[in-house]
Amino acid sequence: MAWTCSRFQAFSCWHRLAVWCLVACLLNLVGCDKKSSSPVVKESPTPGAPLITVVDDDRLEVGRQLLRAGKLREADVLFETVLSQRPDLARANFYKGLMLQQRKSHSIALGWYQASLDSNQNFPERSTVPYFMAWSAYHAGNPTQARAHIDRFLADPEVRPRADANYLSGLLHFDADRLDDAEAEFRAAIERSEASNDLEQMQDMTRAWVRHADVLNRLGRDSEALVAINRAIELDPDLMEAWFRKYTILTRLGDEPEALIARTRWQELREGPPGNDSSGAE
Repeated sequence: MAWTCSRFQAFSCWHRLAVWCLVACLLNLVGCDKKSSSPVVKESPTPGAPLITVVDDDRLEVGRQLLRAGKLREADVLFETVLSQRPDLARANFYKGLMLQQRKSHSIALGWYQASLDSNQNFPERSTVPYFMAWSAYHAGNPTQARAHIDRFLADPEVRPRADANYLSGLLHFDADRLDDAEAEFRAAIERSEASNDLEQMQDMTRAWVRHADVLNRLGRDSEALVAINRAIELDPDLMEAWFRKYTILTRLGDEPEALIARTRWQELREGPPGNDSSGAE
C-alpha cells in the first residue's frame, strides 16, 4: 500500500509539472506582452436551429484549472493560444470571457460571452452563459442588460438553480424600487441556500439575509427585518454591516439597550483589533 501511494504521489507531481511546463511553453511562444485579441464577430444563429457539436480542445480543461487556482495571467495566455488557432471555438470564447470577468473587466467580458452564444456550437457551459453575462452587465453598470440576461437564465428549465442568480435578480428589483419582487427573489435565494445544508453556501448567502432585511425595513416591517438580520449575524458574527443594520432597526423599535449593544459591536468591528489603525475614521 505504501508503494502504491508513493507511486500515485509521483504521478500527481509529474502531472502538475507537465501542466506548468505547458503553460511555460505557451508563455514563451505567445509572449508575455501580447495584446489581447478580440472576439470573432458572427451573425447570431437562426432561432430554433439545432446546435452542433464540435471537437473540443483539451487545453481548455487546463485553462479551467488555472482559473480555479486564480492564475489568471497563465490562463489568459493559454486561452489566447487556443483562440489564435481556433478563433471560432465557442467554448474558448466563453472561457476567455470568464477570465476577463474574474479580472473585473466586465464590459470586455460581455463581448466574449456574446461571441460564444452567437455560435451555433453546443458546449457544456452554454446554458450558464446568461448567468455570467448578467453579473458582468450588473458590474458594468447596465441594469437593463443584466435584467434581460438573468431573466433568461432563471426561465431556462434545463439549468441547475443557483441561489446567487435569485440574489442578483433581487438586487436589480431592489435598485429599481420593485420591493415586492425583490423580497420574493431574496427569499428564493435564501431558501435555495438553506435547503442545500451546505454551510459554505449558506454563509455566502448571508448577503441575501442582509438585503432581505433592507427590503423589510423599506416596507416598514421592522420586526421581520430584525429576524432577518439576526440570521445574517448567526451565519457571520463578524459582518460589520449586519451589526450596523441591527443597531438602526433596534433604534426604530425603541429597544435602546439592545441597540447600544449592537452599536458597540459595530464600532468594535469598524475599528478592528487593538493596535490596528487601518480602520480608523474615513
